[in-house]
Amino acid sequence: MDGRQDRPQPESPGSADADATDPRLRPVSDNGLAYPPPPYPPPPYPSAGQSYLSPDQPYSSPNQPYPPANQPDQPYPYPGLRPGHPAAGQPPSGGEPYPASWAPAGTPAGVRTLGLAVQIMLGLGLVAGAVRLWAETEQWAMIERWSNPRSIDLAEADASDQFVFAATMVWNVVLVATAVLFVVWFFRLRRNAGLWAPAAQRLGQGAAIWGWLPVVNFWIPFQVAQDALTATKPPGSPDKTGKGALRFWWIMWVAMVVVGFVNRAWGQELDTLAEVRRYTSNSILLTLVSLVAAIAAIGAVRVLTAAQERRRTVAGYPSGPF
Repeated sequence: MDGRQDRPQPESPGSADADATDPRLRPVSDNGLAYPPPPYPPPPYPSAGQSYLSPDQPYSSPNQPYPPANQPDQPYPYPGLRPGHPAAGQPPSGGEPYPASWAPAGTPAGVRTLGLAVQIMLGLGLVAGAVRLWAETEQWAMIERWSNPRSIDLAEADASDQFVFAATMVWNVVLVATAVLFVVWFFRLRRNAGLWAPAAQRLGQGAAIWGWLPVVNFWIPFQVAQDALTATKPPGSPDKTGKGALRFWWIMWVAMVVVGFVNRAWGQELDTLAEVRRYTSNSILLTLVSLVAAIAAIGAVRVLTAAQERRRTVAGYPSGPF
């Protein structure tokens, strides 16, 4: 007697009883109503021989048609869910829940490489600024000796001026290159924020560029940076990580702009020794404030770049190199 005849045959996956009793085959929609019984057996697995629901329930019909994606009668709990995004109410990798609508409407661009490049340029600016600070302090010491007219050495004064001029030119070149790269990174930051949370953005994408113009640069870029950081967090999140770094960066930026404006005004007329001494001392102050502002900017770039890269990863996009 063939032993295979005594084995119980598995119940057909498309039986009416299974459709009526098994709750897993009658998913509940968002409004609390059960989906109608599908006109086809339970959703098959792609290849023959794989189990459905339980290991002892084989799927053996390779010709069973597959339902089209995103159909109203498709018995999936979350129709139309994009691959790689957690379902509604499910936590991302960080463990903080967010709604399914938090998924971006477009493809956000990576900011990691740009952010790293900006930090490197700011670091080079720190080196160039330190050299300029050294040249300015040497010039200040020389000017202090000029209180005695007999101690004035024209050759020494000319050499000091050339040293300060060369250090300032190198510093300015680095600052211009850093500013261009920073604006490119800042614009990409704002574009990503608009994809994730357009309602939270108080200004358009162009503000990431024209916001650095005189006068408006006292508050516009700070608003853009704040909104970009807000877009990386789930709606209503109490998380305030990074806001302190942004405030410190912006305080130092405003201080640098104000001191620079005063320094340019005092440098218009240098007819007396007192005016030269005042201008030199203010130049030293400007360099010191600029160095602190560069350090604060590195911290702000690190915070915003890391926040957006985490946001891209949680949303299902790989943490790209750019």
